[in-house]
Amino acid sequence: MINIRKLTPEDVERVLGLFEASAANTKGVLANLKDFMLCESGSEILGCGCGIVKDNEVFVNCVLVKEASRRDKIGSAIVKAILNQAELNGAKKAYMLTSVPQLAEYLKFDRMSEGTVYKEKQQFFIEAYNGNLSGAIYFANLEGYFKPCCCK
Repeated sequence: MINIRKLTPEDVERVLGLFEASAANTKGVLANLKDFMLCESGSEILGCGCGIVKDNEVFVNCVLVKEASRRDKIGSAIVKAILNQAELNGAKKAYMLTSVPQLAEYLKFDRMSEGTVYKEKQQFFIEAYNGNLSGAIYFANLEGYFKPCCCK
């Protein structure tokens, strides 16, 4: 069974190990640890992701899944948990920086076109993640993103 939760100080070394094992860029990770979600099965970390909420927007980046757990929907579960938490905290819009377009498309994010808004969001990602800018920026409106569990 998998569990998705906020990162704790005890998890830091293991998460950094996940980044190093995947040869992923750790730039910006340490500065944003309070905004990370962790996916685990027992004591094994399967993946993680970061979502920074600013005003009514959430900025998702650093979604990383252990090689052996890829294609098991771990990345999408992490992003959905980040989005759900952000929406509960007032976020209405989501921006995701990713080099995996299939993940963005699966989660119903639309690729943003270059323009003023794109450049503003790109600048936020650059500043928030210490220049760790890999991939394209995608957008999703969170209003109505999570459908009610039941309707009567």
